[in-house]
Amino acid sequence: MKRFSIALFAAFLLFGCAHQGLEQTGAWTPASPAAGIQARYLDDAVRTNNAAIDAVFGDLLDAGAAVTSTAAELNLLDGATLAVASVTASAAELNLLDGATLAVASVTASAAELNILDGVTASAAELNILDGVTASAAELNITDGVTATATEINKSSDGVGVTIPRQKIVEIGDWDMDADSTKYVDGSTHGITYSKVVGIRGMVRNDAGTIHYCITPMWHATSSDYPNVRVQFISSTLDRITLIRQTGGSADSMDFNATSYNRGWLVIDYID
Repeated sequence: MKRFSIALFAAFLLFGCAHQGLEQTGAWTPASPAAGIQARYLDDAVRTNNAAIDAVFGDLLDAGAAVTSTAAELNLLDGATLAVASVTASAAELNLLDGATLAVASVTASAAELNILDGVTASAAELNILDGVTASAAELNITDGVTATATEINKSSDGVGVTIPRQKIVEIGDWDMDADSTKYVDGSTHGITYSKVVGIRGMVRNDAGTIHYCITPMWHATSSDYPNVRVQFISSTLDRITLIRQTGGSADSMDFNATSYNRGWLVIDYID
């Protein structure tokens, strides 16, 4: 009986020690570790107490799928705090960044911001078209809804198809129309070469500014009822525009004799 009890105790002790080794999940620290000592557990994981020893693995698995990234590729994530579960971009989409030299530590975009790339099929060359663009969203939105073709748009440029003149508005300036029948507006004021001008029109106003009169191409028959101001011509001399007030017209009066006062405006049509 005593011999049986000793044998049973020895078996129990042996089983307990073995069981303790198989179930060990924490750090394994032998009393006197030697270089190269390692322990193998039930989960087939290899653990070592020596930092100088590199464990040699077979395939690194993630949910049963082999991880094919190299150590260098994995090290690109060093310092990143982005949650992988929040990234929805595919490998192909992320590979659009292949060749980029941007350091991960300098990336401040959130997962939501990075996910904007989800579904992007543009190539690097296509994305580079945006390089140097300074147009604002408002300026780009001007094209929203445009259905014109390139040919139709090109017709609006000078010298191709249809020539659209430009316009410039200038002040006539001081003009005592009661005392002076003629007013000159020179190129120093309007800045346009006379040969480029294709049309001139305008408006004059009385001293009170209560009535504006159109500058007409010809005199009215009853001159006393109208200011009767017209553009006589524009000449190569000083690129001068000459305005004439008809004698006896309504502008030939004290209602139009103020000085230090802009008498009106000219609208000049011209081509480059």
